[in-house]
Amino acid sequence: MLDKTIKIDSRVKPIGWSGQTLKEMLQTSQRLFAETGHYHGQEDLPIRTGRPIVYEKVFSHLRGGLVNARSTALNISASPIVKEIGELSFALYTPEGESIALSTGIIVHVHTLARAYYARGFLEEITASYPCTWNLLQGGGINHFGQPSAFTNFELSCQGTGAQYVKDGEAACAAMWNPEGDMGEVETWEHLEPLLYLGRGLKANSSGPGRHRGGCGAESLRMVFKTPGQVMFTAGEGHVFSSAGVFGGYPGNSGYRHNVHESNMKEIAAAKAPYPTLDGDPENSAISALVKGREVFDINQMTGPHAYGEYDLYASVQRGGPGLGDPLDRDPASVASDVNARELLERFARTIYGVVLTRAPDGSFAADEKATEALRSTMRKHRLARSVFAEDYIAEQRTRVEAKDFISPVKNMYASSMKLSKRWADHFRSFWGLPDDFSF
Repeated sequence: MLDKTIKIDSRVKPIGWSGQTLKEMLQTSQRLFAETGHYHGQEDLPIRTGRPIVYEKVFSHLRGGLVNARSTALNISASPIVKEIGELSFALYTPEGESIALSTGIIVHVHTLARAYYARGFLEEITASYPCTWNLLQGGGINHFGQPSAFTNFELSCQGTGAQYVKDGEAACAAMWNPEGDMGEVETWEHLEPLLYLGRGLKANSSGPGRHRGGCGAESLRMVFKTPGQVMFTAGEGHVFSSAGVFGGYPGNSGYRHNVHESNMKEIAAAKAPYPTLDGDPENSAISALVKGREVFDINQMTGPHAYGEYDLYASVQRGGPGLGDPLDRDPASVASDVNARELLERFARTIYGVVLTRAPDGSFAADEKATEALRSTMRKHRLARSVFAEDYIAEQRTRVEAKDFISPVKNMYASSMKLSKRWADHFRSFWGLPDDFSF
């Protein structure tokens, strides 16, 4: 194929060292590793051991160039997630794909990277992306010691991780910017913040479904206590998903807001009556069932500041990791195990995973293998009936592009990209079959 391409276009040249093709370089690298047990046969790094100062200077120049390139790109990028969040990283690779140096930055949307690892056969390295680190709870006012104060709760440093190619994601343990995995002790936060914990636990249905599911996110229920009031806000995404799965996996949960102002929690405590420890299933909310007051219950996650009085409730829901692979390929026994662990709500075993559950006298669930196989066959046929050919889908979307039927931020993104790069604008028009003067 390469020889045929070279005949058509003489500009095509092998990209490897000494005129080798990429395939030849990979074969050489793998052969040397198999023979020596060391990458490319290198048992040591003579420059690093013999001339360490020179080695560090060379590496510093390489990495410094990448950091400068990233800094420049941040200022000219048309992507909001790059400009506002800094999701961008530059790397220097050998032709066969081995990393030499990496800039600072964040890499969250890893779909292309996952496919690259898959193509190379590095299955253990494949993972779905991190979710964004929400809910962010911040506030301030006169605290429980009678002093003016402000706080940021760092439970957001422990989100569920994305599923891997060979295993499920881990629950409530990390953030893309903080791999420590420590959300802090409840008692410590209660000392720092004028809010009691009524409970903290894993959030059912927060993990992204897939052949391997993402890790669950956490949730906590807080009550304003021993303070005349606090001003607090909620930060996160409620109307959209922040990170998608890979290879057919679904995203983890988006957020929602559930607070109760002017609650009757003082009366509940005095009567020693049942009270919620978590919100739980939002469609069968424990807060709504047990507490009276002025409820705020919606998916407006980017809100504030709002005033909270003593005994007001604040539900804080963190995010689960996205899944990997088709949910209909998940081991039915694993689905039953998730339901038994209260990490998956029973009704979603059937609708998402196509798993039919049976219930034992002790209340535990097991998968009915034959019924599950039949249900999944039906669901796959339903998918096929709803599917459309790619060319039909593209034609339908072209009509939308022609009509510029996008929300303002997306329009602005396209307009900015076309203005910054004539090459990109020409490619966009060519792909969609648009006239030369088309613009946003």
